[in-house]
Amino acid sequence: MVAEAPRDVIHVAAGGKVYDCVEVLVLDASSVTHFPPETLPRLSGQARRDGLGMGRIRLVVDAQERPIGTWEGTWWGEGKRRIPAPTLGGLVAFGRLGM
Repeated sequence: MVAEAPRDVIHVAAGGKVYDCVEVLVLDASSVTHFPPETLPRLSGQARRDGLGMGRIRLVVDAQERPIGTWEGTWWGEGKRRIPAPTLGGLVAFGRLGM
């Protein structure tokens, strides 16, 4: 779930390329260590992200600021490996919770 409005476009270098990204604060359940600031539940006893938490992800955008990829964070807990760059292509979908 998105917890606040996206920030301005930032330019991030990775793997010899520069990506235009918009950071979004999310609340989710994931084994991925998101971009800072990341907050884990106080009483969870988690040393590393392994479930519910809050942090920033990056949406990679094109010249018209349309999402073309995602970059969830820096570390994939289940795969036990670093996430060096975004995932491009595929579908990036958004929804809104109704009341």
